[in-house]
Amino acid sequence: MEKKSCKWIIVISLFVFISLLCPAGFAEQIQRGSINIGESRTSWLSNTSEDIYTLYIPFDQQVTIEMFRADGSSLDPLVILQYSYGTEVARDDDGAGYPNARIVRYLNSGSYRIIASAMGSSSGSYRLSIYGGGGPGPGPVTPNPATFGKAGLNPLMRGSIGVGQTATYTLLTYEKHIYQFYVSYGRSVTIEMFKTDGSSLDCYLELFDNSGNPVASNDDGAGYPNSRIIQYLNAGTYWIIARDLSGNSGGNYRLSTY
Repeated sequence: MEKKSCKWIIVISLFVFISLLCPAGFAEQIQRGSINIGESRTSWLSNTSEDIYTLYIPFDQQVTIEMFRADGSSLDPLVILQYSYGTEVARDDDGAGYPNARIVRYLNSGSYRIIASAMGSSSGSYRLSIYGGGGPGPGPVTPNPATFGKAGLNPLMRGSIGVGQTATYTLLTYEKHIYQFYVSYGRSVTIEMFKTDGSSLDCYLELFDNSGNPVASNDDGAGYPNSRIIQYLNAGTYWIIARDLSGNSGGNYRLSTY
């Protein structure tokens, strides 16, 4: 009788130990590739899965990570930031207002992991966005660049563009494209937006500083219907918005910086 009791105690103890190590509902982790500062990703989560992203920070700076559920989704987002070796840095549930999540942290340069997950048994679509805080050193929380410029247009993050680089994209009706633009030292910068063959765009450029203050804008500075901004900028992070003047037309364009 005593032997049977001891055996059951051992079995129950092992069951509890294993349950703690491998809890029920352990999520399947799906690798979603890399995401950079200034970029957004959209995906879908089941109630048994988590999405894993890799994030590289090129220099020490404040970083904002936002996870918003999509319209019509029942997801309650949970975002987790880890060092590349798995140690947790931060996590958030409702930091951007229920049910959306936001992490704001000053991060040293290096590689990190972002886990896009869900609270409870919720599931659905979401958008994950990363914003940089400018040059080295802690600073104020960066406003969401998606709110910059003309309201009522669908914002689409197009990543980063540097001085001397060119990007070509198709702009849809009622859409604005947002680029993160870093200037390493004070200088005069030229930003041009040209429509390409067959496009009906009336190009319009807007430039904002990292706090969301307007710096410059232009409609036909490069000759109708193309835009050009020439502006002296101090070192720091800026945001370029490329859009149609009215927002009612779309088409192909080329964005260049000098």
